[in-house]
Amino acid sequence: MTDNQKKLMSILREMFQFDQSDLDFGIYRIMRMKRDEVNRFIEEDLPTQITDGLKELAGLDSAADIAAIDKQIADTKAAHLSDAIKAAAVAELEEQKKALAGSVDITAVEADVYNHLTNFFSRYYDDGDFISQRRYKDGAYSIPYEGEEVKLHWANADQYYIKTSEYFTDYTFKTAYGETIRFKLVDAQTERDNNKANQKRFFQMYTEKPFEVIDGVLYFYVEYKASEYSDKTAQAKHIADIVEAYAAVQTKPEYMPFSAIMTITDNKTLLERQLIRYTARNTFDYFIHKDLGKFLRRELDFYIKNDVIFLDDIDEQNEAKTKLYWYGFDGFRPHSQLPAYGAGFSKADSSLQ
Repeated sequence: MTDNQKKLMSILREMFQFDQSDLDFGIYRIMRMKRDEVNRFIEEDLPTQITDGLKELAGLDSAADIAAIDKQIADTKAAHLSDAIKAAAVAELEEQKKALAGSVDITAVEADVYNHLTNFFSRYYDDGDFISQRRYKDGAYSIPYEGEEVKLHWANADQYYIKTSEYFTDYTFKTAYGETIRFKLVDAQTERDNNKANQKRFFQMYTEKPFEVIDGVLYFYVEYKASEYSDKTAQAKHIADIVEAYAAVQTKPEYMPFSAIMTITDNKTLLERQLIRYTARNTFDYFIHKDLGKFLRRELDFYIKNDVIFLDDIDEQNEAKTKLYWYGFDGFRPHSQLPAYGAGFSKADSSLQ
């Protein structure tokens, strides 16, 4: 597997939130059900379609074709024809030979196709969030316009907004052995009067009293406030802090009955998995695209014409290479409806602003 293939697969997995496989609610439940199908498309179907498409278009072996043309040239020169006819025929054959000799390396074009697909999707996804803004070159945007006298457009014009809100309810779960664990919010700094806060806020350990056992129930106390960590990794780090703090006291007598929450599955403890679900349920708002497949197919055509083939210089480009690019991208286009079910949503994070 080449580096360009790995990069594309990485961004596709990020798009489909493979790192959120522990979540089992809302859109995540749908994505979890389809995860194997999407992974098969990413790892098997897509590379096969691109490779087969390029090989099919490449056609016959260039070396054999050149040898055949050389024979035709020799036969033409030996034929009983006028010098003018011979010269014209040989010149045409030489042009064919030149075109074959300058044919494109399929491996190089395939690498370019993967690189371009990675760049294409990177334009519309930021930290796993989909941004339906039509890009025209770097730093420039365009909007679909059909001649209307007045055109109203906004960043999420083709998306539905699904708000989960900050309802901050307690979160309770039981271990396989029946012990009850509850996450309880002690304090929350929320938006007031519809004003956005200057900093994102995250669920984090309530340091004054992180956990205790009351009437056979293990309580974890958290607060919701601005973080000292960077935004991208803050929530994951706060979850790790809670798990680490509990691990340090889990051998105390009062916590021994709850040892099951530190059971590790797929490199995560039960406590960490439940904390991830708890924080996600309280903070994720969504935009869901009305027709992501149509949007991405249109944008891919737009990207190819403006960033790959350069229509203004089409006469100066290698014709074989141009055809290979089109065919390589076409290997992706027929199945673009497969990723469309899940990749077109983004976390609005309005509750975190």
